[in-house]
Amino acid sequence: MRLDLKRLSMRFYQKKEEPPVPQEGVNAYLLEKVLTPALDRTDIYLQDIDFTAFDREDVDALENYCGQIYNAGQELEQFVQTVAKQRPAASSVRSFC
Repeated sequence: MRLDLKRLSMRFYQKKEEPPVPQEGVNAYLLEKVLTPALDRTDIYLQDIDFTAFDREDVDALENYCGQIYNAGQELEQFVQTVAKQRPAASSVRSFC
Protein backbone atom coordinates (compact mmCIF):
# COMPACT_ATOMS: atom_id res chain seq x y z
CA MET A 1 0.00 0.00 0.00
CA ARG A 2 1.26 3.47 -0.87
CA LEU A 3 0.60 6.51 1.23
CA ASP A 4 0.28 9.86 -0.51
CA LEU A 5 1.65 12.31 2.07
CA LYS A 6 0.71 15.34 0.01
CA ARG A 7 -2.93 14.26 -0.13
CA LEU A 8 -2.88 13.33 3.55
CA SER A 9 -1.50 16.74 4.56
CA MET A 10 -4.11 18.45 2.37
CA ARG A 11 -6.91 16.48 4.09
CA PHE A 12 -5.57 17.42 7.53
CA TYR A 13 -5.40 21.06 6.47
CA GLN A 14 -9.03 20.97 5.23
CA LYS A 15 -10.33 19.31 8.38
CA LYS A 16 -12.29 21.60 10.66
CA GLU A 17 -11.01 22.13 14.20
CA GLU A 18 -13.73 20.40 16.20
CA PRO A 19 -14.04 17.67 18.82
CA PRO A 20 -13.81 14.15 17.39
CA VAL A 21 -17.21 13.34 18.93
CA PRO A 22 -20.18 15.76 19.05
CA GLN A 23 -20.77 17.16 22.54
CA GLU A 24 -24.51 17.75 22.12
CA GLY A 25 -26.52 16.30 24.97
CA VAL A 26 -23.56 16.19 27.37
CA ASN A 27 -23.77 18.37 30.47
CA ALA A 28 -21.32 21.28 30.14
CA TYR A 29 -20.53 21.22 33.88
CA LEU A 30 -19.50 17.57 33.75
CA LEU A 31 -17.38 18.20 30.66
CA GLU A 32 -15.59 21.21 32.13
CA LYS A 33 -15.30 20.33 35.82
CA VAL A 34 -15.06 16.53 35.78
CA LEU A 35 -14.03 15.04 32.44
CA THR A 36 -11.45 17.62 31.35
CA PRO A 37 -9.54 17.52 34.67
CA ALA A 38 -9.76 13.72 34.67
CA LEU A 39 -8.27 13.56 31.17
CA ASP A 40 -5.52 15.93 32.31
CA ARG A 41 -4.87 13.58 35.25
CA THR A 42 -5.78 16.29 37.74
CA ASP A 43 -7.13 15.22 41.12
CA ILE A 44 -10.89 15.63 41.47
CA TYR A 45 -12.31 15.76 44.99
CA LEU A 46 -15.92 14.87 45.75
CA GLN A 47 -16.25 17.95 47.95
CA ASP A 48 -15.49 20.15 44.93
CA ILE A 49 -18.24 18.68 42.74
CA ASP A 50 -21.55 20.53 42.59
CA PHE A 51 -24.00 17.62 42.51
CA THR A 52 -26.91 20.00 41.87
CA ALA A 53 -25.39 20.98 38.50
CA PHE A 54 -26.34 17.69 36.83
CA ASP A 55 -28.80 14.79 36.93
CA ARG A 56 -28.38 11.03 36.83
CA GLU A 57 -29.18 11.03 33.09
CA ASP A 58 -26.30 13.48 32.55
CA VAL A 59 -23.88 10.95 34.02
CA ASP A 60 -25.18 8.32 31.59
CA ALA A 61 -24.72 10.75 28.69
CA LEU A 62 -21.17 11.49 29.89
CA GLU A 63 -20.42 7.76 30.05
CA ASN A 64 -21.68 7.31 26.50
CA TYR A 65 -19.60 10.30 25.37
CA CYS A 66 -16.48 8.82 27.01
CA GLY A 67 -17.09 5.56 25.17
CA GLN A 68 -17.33 7.40 21.88
CA ILE A 69 -14.12 9.30 22.62
CA TYR A 70 -12.39 6.01 23.43
CA ASN A 71 -13.55 4.51 20.12
CA ALA A 72 -12.32 7.59 18.21
CA GLY A 73 -8.97 7.23 19.98
CA GLN A 74 -8.77 3.58 19.00
CA GLU A 75 -9.44 4.45 15.35
CA LEU A 76 -6.74 7.11 15.48
CA GLU A 77 -4.30 4.66 17.05
CA GLN A 78 -5.07 2.15 14.29
CA PHE A 79 -4.37 4.84 11.68
CA VAL A 80 -1.08 5.74 13.40
CA GLN A 81 -0.04 2.07 13.39
CA THR A 82 -0.91 1.77 9.69
CA VAL A 83 1.19 4.82 8.83
CA ALA A 84 4.06 3.61 11.04
CA LYS A 85 4.18 0.28 9.18
CA GLN A 86 4.61 1.95 5.80
CA ARG A 87 8.10 1.75 4.45
CA PRO A 88 9.52 4.89 2.86
CA ALA A 89 9.78 4.80 -0.90
CA ALA A 90 11.54 7.14 -3.28
CA SER A 91 9.41 9.20 -5.60
CA SER A 92 9.37 7.95 -9.19
CA VAL A 93 9.48 11.53 -10.47
CA ARG A 94 12.05 14.11 -9.45
CA SER A 95 10.65 17.01 -7.48
CA PHE A 96 12.18 20.44 -7.56
CA CYS A 97 11.61 23.10 -4.92
